[in-house]
Amino acid sequence: ECPRISRDEIEIERQIYGDAYIKQEYNCFTPKTLVTCNPSWKPIGDVVIGERVLTHTGEYSPVEGIMRRQYDGEMIRLKTYFSPEFECTPNHPLLTRQGWIKAEELTKDHWLLEAIPQKIEDIESIKLTDFVTIPKSFRSKWRVHKLENIPVNNAFLRLLVSYICEGTTSGSNGRQMLLSFSLHDEAFVDILRQDLRDLFGIEGKKQRYHNVLLLMFGSVLVNRFFEGLAGKGALNKHLPPWMLHLPKEKQRVIWDTALLCEGTNRPEQRRLGMISQQFVLQLRTILLRLGFRPSYGTVKTLADVIEGRVVNSKRVHFLVTHNDATNVKAWPRGLNDGTNFHTKIQRLERFPYIGDVINLQVQKQQSYIAGFHSAHNCEFLDEISAIFTEKALNESM
Repeated sequence: ECPRISRDEIEIERQIYGDAYIKQEYNCFTPKTLVTCNPSWKPIGDVVIGERVLTHTGEYSPVEGIMRRQYDGEMIRLKTYFSPEFECTPNHPLLTRQGWIKAEELTKDHWLLEAIPQKIEDIESIKLTDFVTIPKSFRSKWRVHKLENIPVNNAFLRLLVSYICEGTTSGSNGRQMLLSFSLHDEAFVDILRQDLRDLFGIEGKKQRYHNVLLLMFGSVLVNRFFEGLAGKGALNKHLPPWMLHLPKEKQRVIWDTALLCEGTNRPEQRRLGMISQQFVLQLRTILLRLGFRPSYGTVKTLADVIEGRVVNSKRVHFLVTHNDATNVKAWPRGLNDGTNFHTKIQRLERFPYIGDVINLQVQKQQSYIAGFHSAHNCEFLDEISAIFTEKALNESM
């Protein structure tokens, strides 16, 4: 446990060192630091009170308070071997194998911990009508009845992930769905065609177009169902939040399908890259739950001209993981024990900083995952706020 800092202790420090010291001392991360929320990842500067965040226990708790202040002083920039770098004030406690340690006291010999979500909840079926509004003029009532309860089985997971990775809609009212694959994926396309028949009673058409194998089917109902579940547009597509809590055997189907669609298999490792940050980070969570040690990073692609059309540069989010989840010797700088992801510090440096810094107060556990590592807020926001509120009132009298 991180020791609670009492109001009396803060008041004593304020009297000794002054207001400026207190305002500088108790702040944490730069605004763009990613926080693991439920159901998404977002910069700490965008987190709002009441939002649920992942804590160091692997459970989600609501944010009770937010402190945002100007900071002028030294900062710590940290980078572990499996995650992007992040920045925090020197005094901020991070969870290590030795317990909570301030960032300024860390060395390259330390390992930082990241909690892995522990909740498991199987969903056996979902209702199409929860995601799609059925027009009164819709004639195929038999199909609506058939789709009222859709099983969340391997067939459904394969189709949904294939839509996220490879699906686009076209035609009037988005009636036509196109799923694009490599020519060597024909056996998998045949499996998807059977999945369409079994789940939706739809006959998908397989067609070669240059070096691409297309799977096409027409159903406004099913297309809107997928869009309602997983979003629309390559940048915005994602898994429904509840899929992050599915049993491991179902999550394995999700990862295997995504890897087949967007990844590469090498003898020693698997790679996957997409422009949807939320989907890639969801896959990272699934890999952690499956026992893997995923490395996450981003790279910006250059602008290009394709068939006379300018394609803007994009940021690709990628995952790299070893083929064998149990092979500890393969990547000695990372360890997944099922509860925490241990990663060794690769680089740390100090630098001057002037700007906003932000901290959260989280109910119960008083911790959150920032920069893909467990961070503690030490329950001081209420005390500091009360001290400066009282001081402002006294000065105004």
